Amino acid sequence: MPHSVSRCNALEILKKDHREIAAKFRMYEKLEDNDKKQELAGDICNALLIHCTCEEELLYPLAEKIIDQGLVYIGEIEHNSMRELIINITEDAPADKERDALIKVLSEYVHTHVKQEENELFPLLASGVLDLQTIGIAILELKLKMAERFRIISEFEAIGMPVAKMN
Repeated sequence: MPHSVSRCNALEILKKDHREIAAKFRMYEKLEDNDKKQELAGDICNALLIHCTCEEELLYPLAEKIIDQGLVYIGEIEHNSMRELIINITEDAPADKERDALIKVLSEYVHTHVKQEENELFPLLASGVLDLQTIGIAILELKLKMAERFRIISEFEAIGMPVAKMN
């Protein structure tokens, strides 16, 4: 078995993502080199897109069946707001100061979203009704697939080949 059972718990995987993304935001704040900031901004945006997609495709549809749909809807709205900022950061090529401001706002959105999920949504989902191990395995598989797609897109862009953006 490639992953231990505890490492495949969907909620634990998503919480780990939350911590890793928060660490990237803190790292961004400490950087001074604009090229490194630009690269890390791309990493943050990719990590968020992967994370949001995993929640939207694998967790939220099941969550809606067992808890108040309002909590899930809030998460979806927050994800949409984050995606708008990500588009501004990655596709609009903002100036350094504008990118810094967009990353700051994105960080605040993510912080609010994580707090809501971990304090309200995840405890309800931990009740045992959902098979969090199976969902966790599916999340890991989707994360790997998406990370590979982002890597391939980056390689094509590095050599000047146009690629369609993934939403």
